[in-house]
Amino acid sequence: MTVRGTVVLGDPGFVGVLRLRSSMRLTNFAQNDTLIWGARMEEMKHTIALLLAVVSLGLAGCRSTPPPTPLSELNPQQTRGHAVFQARCAMCHYDRQSGPLHGPSLLGLFKKPALPSGAAPTDERVSATITHGRNMMPAMGNQLDEADVNDVIAYLRTL
Repeated sequence: MTVRGTVVLGDPGFVGVLRLRSSMRLTNFAQNDTLIWGARMEEMKHTIALLLAVVSLGLAGCRSTPPPTPLSELNPQQTRGHAVFQARCAMCHYDRQSGPLHGPSLLGLFKKPALPSGAAPTDERVSATITHGRNMMPAMGNQLDEADVNDVIAYLRTL
């Protein structure tokens, strides 16, 4: 007779486990082995529960940034910044959708911990990047005055 798997005997006085060894003989494992097996199962359950908790927290942390302010709710400075953005920046950067165009998307720029360069997203840093350029981004200082740059930054803060 061939037996496969594990059988637990339910005798109230003795709980034993029968397993098929490689020699194809049934052997009786002592109660101590059963307790060790039970402890291992409990440990595995705790490990799986911990793993599920970590994955759940990780997914909760992967929330996307809040949506941009609707265009109808922009103040006058932000509206001017939107107009400047459309005229000077939109050819290379998306403002209301993710993903790169020719440059990185600016959606959520000030809501992220760092700029694409790795620097903190401050008004000064963004203003310097707009004015002086960086890597493949051309300097816009000769095309935009200080008020335009400030308006664009006010608009970028709404994204």
